[in-house]
Amino acid sequence: MGKILIVDDNKDMQFLLSNILREEGYEIFSAGNGNRAIEIVKRNEPDLVLLDIRLPGMDGLQILEKVRKIDKDIIVIMITAFGDVKSAVQAMKLGAHDYVTKPFDNEELSLIISKALNTRYLSKEVDSLRKQLTEKGEIEKTMGKSDVIKKVIKQVELISPTNMSVIIQGKSGTGKEVIARMIHHKSLRKKKPFIAIDCGAIPDTLVESELFGHEKGAFTGSYSQKIGKFEQADEGTLFLDELTNLPLEAQANLLRAIE
Repeated sequence: MGKILIVDDNKDMQFLLSNILREEGYEIFSAGNGNRAIEIVKRNEPDLVLLDIRLPGMDGLQILEKVRKIDKDIIVIMITAFGDVKSAVQAMKLGAHDYVTKPFDNEELSLIISKALNTRYLSKEVDSLRKQLTEKGEIEKTMGKSDVIKKVIKQVELISPTNMSVIIQGKSGTGKEVIARMIHHKSLRKKKPFIAIDCGAIPDTLVESELFGHEKGAFTGSYSQKIGKFEQADEGTLFLDELTNLPLEAQANLLRAIE
């Protein structure tokens, strides 16, 4: 199932979370402070860390940065009190995957963890395949050697070093995301996030929330703050697929954001 490290100085919280997650089949480690947490990360290589923001000595944000330096692929989910939401948002910018606010629903937390770990496993598989393709130059090879493809690859080489916004046109299934990822991989942003979003799959009422995020209570059903795709892709690449499927008003707002 996976290995999870719980970092919280509250023994009762450690006990509660450990019992819940062990019942679901996870291997659990616990730490009450930053130094102990870092030791466990180095020795046991957990897949996911549940990290309280408020800790004695080294706080959650400092621990997060150290964990990311050890292994940037470890998923970190912050645990925060309601008044610490700003710190949680800062943690997201530092690389945390998500955050939960105390008191939290046990089932909701389990679902968040399950989805996060699935994302990690899939991401590792994709990264492995992409690395193989890139190292062997297979991306270009699989696209063929026609004059049109050669022209596209040449354009990619010209665009990649810049910070220009790029429009990639083509019918569905022709490899627009492949080109976007190629541009990202060859750019100075390659170590930053690549965030892809299918604009056609977003309900009209949630478009702005998905792109730009929202505050808790901004509308009915918004029980927590949401980080938008623009912020998630900060300093990286945001790939907007099927852009023309967005409502015109959303397209106008998007244009203003890009400009």
